[in-house]
Amino acid sequence: MGLYFLSPGAMARTSRVTYDRQGSAFALCETGRFDWPKLLQGADVLFVSGITPALGTGPDKALSDAINWARDAGVKVAFDSNFRPALWQGREAEAAIRLRELAELSDVVFAGRRAIGLMLGRTFDHPDGDTAFAEATEAMFDAAPDIRHIAATRRTIISSDHHQLTALLAARDGVSRSRTVDLHQIVDRVGTGDAFAAGIVHGLSQHLPGSEIVEFALACSRWAHSIKGDFLRADLADIDTMMAGSSDVSR
Repeated sequence: MGLYFLSPGAMARTSRVTYDRQGSAFALCETGRFDWPKLLQGADVLFVSGITPALGTGPDKALSDAINWARDAGVKVAFDSNFRPALWQGREAEAAIRLRELAELSDVVFAGRRAIGLMLGRTFDHPDGDTAFAEATEAMFDAAPDIRHIAATRRTIISSDHHQLTALLAARDGVSRSRTVDLHQIVDRVGTGDAFAAGIVHGLSQHLPGSEIVEFALACSRWAHSIKGDFLRADLADIDTMMAGSSDVSR
């Protein structure tokens, strides 16, 4: 079983993750084990991660097979770049090439300006965060004609349990930006990016306007910051309640 160990941060001390994935069943998987046509039956979206190719040739090949079958079947591909330097140590140049290849095959890409800069071999360092994201996504759209949307959060860290968070969603006709929220007394940050991604995919699947999608995805991420564990256990009613700003006890 692949594991990771989390040392939670406190005050000015940052959190730290240590991975133990080498030799795991996932890292050693063989591509022929997966019946992708059957697994993708009825699917609208295939969601994949940039962590997978970092773990070995077997997972990487399986990932390519899954994406190719999905595209042939008309299933949209959502790709979270998830660059983890510890998993690519000594292979950073390979990571940049492979993550870009995967992004170019995707409909929706989750990547901020730094991840896009890694994939394109450029830097996007405009002092205004919105402008930097817009410049990065414009460059990514130019490089990859199949990408329809690029999403990311912008996080300002005041301390380990106090952050500010903004949601961003770029389409080829412009960028939607959420309000910026203060996250006080954070319970657990791990998994909040996945919760954000779930909110973006849900909003796109419902064909909501970009302005509504970013607010919904931001609420999903806020909710995930309030619980232990990296799985979003909220339902739509929970997210609607958070968006409404209610803090009363639900009875």
